[in-house]
Amino acid sequence: MDLTTAKNRIDQLGVAYRINRENGANFFENPESLPVLMQLIFDTTFKNHHKAAWVLEILTERNMDSIYPEIHFFCSNLHLIKKDSAVRALSNITRRIAFDYVKKKNSIAIQYLELQDIKLLITTAFDWLLANYPTATKAYTMDILYWFGTLKIEDFDWIHEGLKEVILQQIPNNKPGFIYHGNKILNNLKM
Repeated sequence: MDLTTAKNRIDQLGVAYRINRENGANFFENPESLPVLMQLIFDTTFKNHHKAAWVLEILTERNMDSIYPEIHFFCSNLHLIKKDSAVRALSNITRRIAFDYVKKKNSIAIQYLELQDIKLLITTAFDWLLANYPTATKAYTMDILYWFGTLKIEDFDWIHEGLKEVILQQIPNNKPGFIYHGNKILNNLKM
């Protein structure tokens, strides 16, 4: 698939209704189109890069394993995205990556995801948690950091303490959804 065709399809998606995102995912379902979709997501000069992120979210919902051949590109460029709706979609995908790797011990995730990729995901997740993003993004991010913090890797032994500190700082001035999820994570951290 060429970049112009992909851009035109993303431009035609419309608003974030599920049906529009599903139709976009149907168009990009072929695994060979994933590199082009990734290019669009991380090209922040493309005005609809956030819509490309919505499509990837649906694609990974359908088949999480589809992202792993492009995982290094994904992890290396994730920090570039700042638009709320794109970050929400990408944080949800990252949450699923962390779940695959840590909780499910998905062999494909373990095969493709390298330590450097995980470090990039952790750094980006902390950036999202500290920034002014909506509650859904922050909840996904808390899960990412909690799960990666459970890995028995020396480089990661600080994650839970850092996560706890950020949650405790943000709870007093946040929305009920953040407070609920933050308290859930804090309870898990007591274990």
